[in-house]
This record gives sequence, structure tokens and C-alpha cells, in this order.
Amino acid sequence: MPPEYVTSSENKQQLLKKGFIYDKERTREDRIYWKCKKYFTGLCQGRAVTRNGAIVHENSKHNYLPRGGRVGAAKIIGEATGRIPELVQAALPSVPAILKTTQRIWKRTNPALSELVIDGPYLKTSSGEDFLLFDSGAGGPNQILFSTERNLEVLSSSDHWFCDGIFKTAPSLFTQPMTIHAIKFDAVIPLITGSGAYEGALADLSKTNDYIEGWHKKFSSLVGCYHLSI
Repeated sequence: MPPEYVTSSENKQQLLKKGFIYDKERTREDRIYWKCKKYFTGLCQGRAVTRNGAIVHENSKHNYLPRGGRVGAAKIIGEATGRIPELVQAALPSVPAILKTTQRIWKRTNPALSELVIDGPYLKTSSGEDFLLFDSGAGGPNQILFSTERNLEVLSSSDHWFCDGIFKTAPSLFTQPMTIHAIKFDAVIPLITGSGAYEGALADLSKTNDYIEGWHKKFSSLVGCYHLSI
């Protein structure tokens, strides 16, 4: 798949490749050197080099898994800013004001979470992998799990899992978000994101004197598959 180029909200060129976003670092002769967007915030060492628009070198030293949602958002921003003349951009409201307006429109045009039906392109990642692991369906409190076969393989090979609903990686869309993390690439990375499972897992804990044992049994019944226990 050839690389894609977009313009960021700061009017800077970015490179999109395999679910990762790169910022331009420098230009040397006919080559452009790119570094992962998370170079500073996440200390990611992912890099790429392009020549005449084509990638001539790319390493795989990313310390996190690719996230198609961020790439999709970067494309939308790039397409929007690319169509607006600089004179018009100067007259636009501030970014926070535009964001508030967008949020108000989004709330009016999007269904409640209990009525949400996930289908079409949202069932797969940007690389074509199946992403929706489990969905209890609309009409009530949803229990949704997002992951991929690759993530499950990483999780199954990990000696330690980290489960909680307070990680900053948990999306704010869901009322009961939960993520399952494991150690990979010398970093703790999110591998499964769920909604409603945490609340449902706690529902029947009064039936056992062992809080942890009860949580695991209930969570296992919700997920519908074997998982590591204590």
C-alpha cells in the first residue's frame, strides 16, 4: 500500500502508513526524514524515509500498535484544511469554538449508545482486520468488546494482564469503559477495549466471598471465552 500524505491542523505535512502517523523531521538532498507522531509524547522510535513520494526505508520500532481511528481523523482534518483558502482560515472562529459547535451537532445527529448499531467499515481496522469481538446488541445496556486476532495473540503470550476502567486509553464515548493491557515492545499497551463488561462483571459478586474470584468468573461468562485467572 503506497503512503498517504495529509496536512495537519497546524498546517504541517504528515505521512500516513500502516496505521501510523509521521511528522516531517528534516529534508536532506532528495530525501525526507519522518518520525512517529508519538516521538515526544510516547518516546516512540518509529521512523521512515521517503524519496520522490515513495518510502525507501521504514523501521518497525513503534512501541504501540497502529490505530486506524487516529489515521482516519488525520485524513478528515487534512481534507478539510486543504480545501479552505488561507484568507478564509484567518476569518474562521477559534479551534475550541469550532469543536464545541461540532460536538453540539454530533449529539443531535447521533443515536444514544443503547441504540447504537455497529456495522460497515466500523467492523474492521484500517488494515482490514476484524475489530468487533463481541456486541450484545442494541435495545439495552450494550456490552461491546473491540480487539483483533493479532491483539489476542499478543495477550495470550503475555504473562501479565492489566485490567481496569480508569486508563486514559479508554474511550470517553462509553459509560463503563474498560481496557485490558499487556506488556509488549517493553511497554504496556491496550489490547482489548470494552463497554459494559466492567459493570456487568460486578453485578453478581455478592454470590462469592472471594471478590477477585467472583469478578473473574463473571467476566469470563460475559466474554464467552477462557481468560487467565489468578
